[in-house]
Amino acid sequence: MFASSEIHAVSVVDDAYVQHLGVALASMLQHLRPNMKTHIHVIENGLSRDNRNLLKRIANRYEAQLHYWKAKGQIPANLHISRHISEASYYKLLIPELLRDIASDRVLYLDCDVVVLGDVSGLWNTDMRGRAVAAVRDWGGDERCRELQIPDPSLYFNAGILLLDLKQWRTRNLSFQILSFAAHNPDHLYFHDQDAMNAILHREWLPLDAKWNYQTNMLTHRKFKKISNPVIVHFTGSSKPWHYDNDHPYKLKYYEFIKETDWHDFRPEKRIGARVKRMVKLLLPRHAVAKLARYKAKLVK
Repeated sequence: MFASSEIHAVSVVDDAYVQHLGVALASMLQHLRPNMKTHIHVIENGLSRDNRNLLKRIANRYEAQLHYWKAKGQIPANLHISRHISEASYYKLLIPELLRDIASDRVLYLDCDVVVLGDVSGLWNTDMRGRAVAAVRDWGGDERCRELQIPDPSLYFNAGILLLDLKQWRTRNLSFQILSFAAHNPDHLYFHDQDAMNAILHREWLPLDAKWNYQTNMLTHRKFKKISNPVIVHFTGSSKPWHYDNDHPYKLKYYEFIKETDWHDFRPEKRIGARVKRMVKLLLPRHAVAKLARYKAKLVK
């Protein structure tokens, strides 16, 4: 059983998403028990000095150590880049090498579009049972399994919240394998690094309870049993709580924690298109809105 009073959390960010990372970090740090020594590792590529200082103020408020890591020049140039796939999507695969000298053999990776509603120490101390990665199933991934030729009974995991065994990743050169798959199979990638990770690790990941990554599609999936106590809410999909038309049931939590940051005066823009979308969402049931969103996603693929 793994047990540690020191946690290493990692996120990837740019200037466009730094506000949302600030909310994610504030919500996580606020819920950690006082004796937990926390290291925040931020992988970035040109983050402005002002935004670095804003994140530093959040870390200082909770007595967390903040570390920056440069991603520039670390990703192979032959990866497929498109509207759906950007270089930054692959930065999490740099973690094992960039963080080679930290005093931990595991890290907790978090996307920026999350809010944390409880103590993540339980997730951090998960017994990984010899697996290289622990994650939560993505209930919208059945189609991706078919596209990637992932056999039954394997499932598809969401790569927004990950517990990584760094020793295994380095020993088995897993990042290289995943990046190689991405480079050689560009036509099969829709969810960029997530698809490539599932293609390589589909038999080897440890399933976690959905409370550690409560994704938006879980709200409408007919086979998913809803939960009332999520610890990490993950705003998956194109509609985010910082959009005016967003109707996520945990949207207000985002605004609750943004008050703990220097972005506390943020208000979403009320453009005409957003107003129309908001009206449609108010008139249609949630499952119908979700179905329209999936249809739109297929059209723009």
